[in-house]
Order: sequence, then C-alpha cells, then structure tokens
Amino acid sequence: MRRQGAEHPVVAMKPAKAGESQGGVCSEAASVGPTRKGRSLKDEAKPFCISRWEVWEACLKVKSNRGGAGLDGQSIEDFERDLKKNLYRIWNRMSSGSYYPPPVRTVKIPKANGGERTLGIPTVSDRIAQMAVKNRLEAVVDPLFLPASYGYRPGKPALDAVGQARQMCWAYNWVCDLDIKGFFGNLDHGLMMKAVRKHAQERWMVLYIERWLKAPAQDEQGNLLQRGYTFRPRVAYGRKGRIFCSFSPAISKKAEQKIRDEIRGWKLHRCTGQTIGDLARKINPELRGWFNYYGRFTPSALRPIERHVGQSLVRWVCRKYKKLRKPRSRAWAWLIGVLNRQPNLLALWEHQRSRFITIGAV
Repeated sequence: MRRQGAEHPVVAMKPAKAGESQGGVCSEAASVGPTRKGRSLKDEAKPFCISRWEVWEACLKVKSNRGGAGLDGQSIEDFERDLKKNLYRIWNRMSSGSYYPPPVRTVKIPKANGGERTLGIPTVSDRIAQMAVKNRLEAVVDPLFLPASYGYRPGKPALDAVGQARQMCWAYNWVCDLDIKGFFGNLDHGLMMKAVRKHAQERWMVLYIERWLKAPAQDEQGNLLQRGYTFRPRVAYGRKGRIFCSFSPAISKKAEQKIRDEIRGWKLHRCTGQTIGDLARKINPELRGWFNYYGRFTPSALRPIERHVGQSLVRWVCRKYKKLRKPRSRAWAWLIGVLNRQPNLLALWEHQRSRFITIGAV
C-alpha cells in the first residue's frame, strides 16, 4: 500500500504473509522473523498486543477527519513531516503501557441560542491513540445498540436518523425530547468504566480509556482543569429551607487533594516581598478556574479549598508584618480591612464575602 500525495512522506507497506505480524509502518525491526504467535520478537517484548497496522489505520482516519491543532500546536501536516518516527512513538508507548494522554485544549464556540459550548481538542498524537482504541472497541460494542440508535455510530448518517424519526411519527402520536445539560462533562465515570470493563476484550483498552477520562483540560487562559466530578447523595436545601437528599455532582476527593497540593506549592507565606495585589494577580486565574469548574453544581463543596487559601493568606500577613503576628486575629482584621476596601481584589472574596471569617478560621 502506498499513500497518495507527494507533499507528505511516503510509507510503503507489503502484504503480511500467513501468520506474520501486520507491522512495518513504524517498526524498525522488519528483519526480525515472526514468532509462533505471529508477532515479531520486538512485539513479544511488549505487554500489550497492539498491531502497528492498527496505529497506521487510525492515523489515516484522523487525517480524513481533519481537525485543528491541540495544546502542543502541532497540526496534521506538522505530524506528517516525521510520520514514521511519530507513529512508532505512539505504538511503542501504547503497546508498553506507558502512554499517558496530554491535557486537552478547550475552546468555546457560540451556540445558536446565544450560549457557548466548550469544545475539547486533543493533540494529533492523542487523537490517533484514541482512534486505535475506538476502532477496536467499536467493533464489539456497536452491534449491541438498537437499530434506531444513530448517535456517533458508523454508517448511521444524520439524514437516516431523520427518516427513522419520520417513520416513528407515523406509529406514535407523542414525542419525548431529552437534553441532558453538560452530559459528557457530568457523566458518572464509575458507571461508564463498569460498562467498558464488561465489553472491552483487551486490558489495555480499559487502561487508556480510564486515563483519557482523567486527563486534565486547559482553558484559553492557560488554566489546567482537572476532570472525574464525584456523584453521590448530598444534603441539599430547598427554596423554603427544607432539607432533602440530592444526588448531585461535586469536586472529588482526589481533585480536592491535588488542588491543596498545588496551593501548598505556591508557598504564599514566603512571598513577603510582594503586595496583596501581586498575590491576587498570581493566584486569581487559578482560583477562578477552580471555582467556575468545580463550583458550578455544588459550590459548598469548595469551602475546604477556600479555607486553605484563607489560612495561607493569614500566614503571609503574619510573616510580612511583625506587629500582626500575635494574636492571629490581628492578621484577620487586616485582611478584613482589605476586603472592605477592595471586595473584588481576590477571586476568593468575590462571592464569599458574607462567610469570609467562617471559611477561613484558623
């Protein structure tokens, strides 16, 4: 097989003999003979049996789908300038279990109703890796869907879905229209992985799908947003103050701990040479990203994070101003004074002014 087009590197393939591994696209072990299982000695050293031909076919599909560059800025044309090396890197890491997806670039596109939709754009390499898994898993899962299911299925164009809806309108005199807001962002990953484990035939597919679900996203301001919300029963308050049990999403414990670790890494208490305004410019982008993402559904779950930031600011005040060290209530009084004068200085204060003292108690 020979790829068409003189503007890109040409990769030659020879048909595989009976019992021979279908490789050669990005392998440098073409002279090594096949083993009893049809895999080369180089392939046998890998814990996961992923054909190099699968990676090549995934690359062709990704190219046909086109798409923009991901977080690394690499376009499909840039990727093809060193096609053999790039494909080999993907195959080698996936077959050895060492492939970790990079963050996804997110952009906001306008919706017809005036709102915005967040679109995730993986890198070209990551799209090829995802396509390799999709091709293998889709062949197993697609036959399980109902014939009337058309969403994201091969050979099921949107026009056929319209025709199916037309036929169903003849048979039924009612329609049920469901639109789950932010479905893919709020889907219970635990339940989805349970379904993946049931149908995935290879352990490496489960491994990489789980890693993709946990991969962070980076917004247009450069903020990294950790994903995997946790759905569980939570205490909620109705309009009249009545308490009830709500099964709602909120920041997971793992994501909360990661944010805590990042806040510690700021070492705010050592930034005594900076002003409170300098600190605000430094931490506000991160805080707004966390509050907007994790606080969308259950903002009260972010109070431990708010408290942690408040305590860090108290330590900073105590080290910067000796007269405010003891008792610490003096440091709090100083911060409250800044809050009263500049309530929007810190993202921490923008929506939390009424409970500033309670969330930041030391």
